Amino acid sequence: MFCSDNGPVLDDGYRDGAIEKLGNHRPAGPYGGGKYSVLEGGTRTPLITHWPGRIKPGVSDSMVCTIDLAASLAALANVDIPEHACLDSMNLLGAFLGDASAPGRDHLIQQDNGRRGNYGFRVGNWKLQRHDSRRSRNTRLRLKNRQVPRYALFNLETDPAEKHNVSADHPRVAQRMQQQLTQLIQAGRTRPSE
Repeated sequence: MFCSDNGPVLDDGYRDGAIEKLGNHRPAGPYGGGKYSVLEGGTRTPLITHWPGRIKPGVSDSMVCTIDLAASLAALANVDIPEHACLDSMNLLGAFLGDASAPGRDHLIQQDNGRRGNYGFRVGNWKLQRHDSRRSRNTRLRLKNRQVPRYALFNLETDPAEKHNVSADHPRVAQRMQQQLTQLIQAGRTRPSE
């Protein structure tokens, strides 16, 4: 199994010329953001599984997360996870083993490095961003100098860079996802209790 950490980071404080050397290269591909952000460019990373004789070569679009490795590998080893452990890990063993009919996650909560209170919440192609940060550096976009809304909704199928907030066009989806995210945060876990 091979997976990447977070998305790219260029302005990390090192004087290594990373930004100057970037040229036309887009290290996050079509996605917006990078490491430390809740945008797809900061959280969507490659994951490769290889098991000769068990996993057939292919590509999957199933939504999985590295946190799901705990529950999935426990299932593979036939080990029960205690109720109070791995609160966000889902058993997605079928998806990790390349079973095209196996479901991935139906939702995923993404969080910045935990100190700023910013969340991403994915359900299918919908992505809700919640910005709780009160620090001006995190609530203003420097280049555009405009306020970031507390909530923003994006359709990742048509807008993978998360540039066009469609909350006004889909108010029911936005409201439903805001409620779901709030409930999951308050519950302190995403894996259902037994």
